[in-house]
Amino acid sequence: MSRYPLAPSKPLTLLQINVGKGGLSHEIALSYAFSEKIDLLLVQEPYIYKDLPRRITKRHPSFECFTPIDDWTSRQPRVLTYVRKGAGLQASQTRPLTPDSPALPDALFLHIASPSKSLPPSSQCL
Repeated sequence: MSRYPLAPSKPLTLLQINVGKGGLSHEIALSYAFSEKIDLLLVQEPYIYKDLPRRITKRHPSFECFTPIDDWTSRQPRVLTYVRKGAGLQASQTRPLTPDSPALPDALFLHIASPSKSLPPSSQCL
């Protein structure tokens, strides 16, 4: 038994938002998630720069960005997930869909693990 009790774990915080492909609304969502210490930001219809092969979207230095597809030349992702850096979360992406699946740009699968946050069982695969 430890002499020092573990601090109570902070619940996982999550924000889901549809930014309607707007650059400004995407930036506002990232800034809000940062200021409110949101752990996971789920963005639908993200801002994607028109030159698809360059893979340009909105970024924030405090978040790691996950995308459902790597090749943006023929189609763009319709969802992005941002995981806060330094929040004690370990995110690993899985890709159970085949590369030719029509649902591929819409589905992003992450496994989230944390020794310090309380995760309800249903939130472990987003």
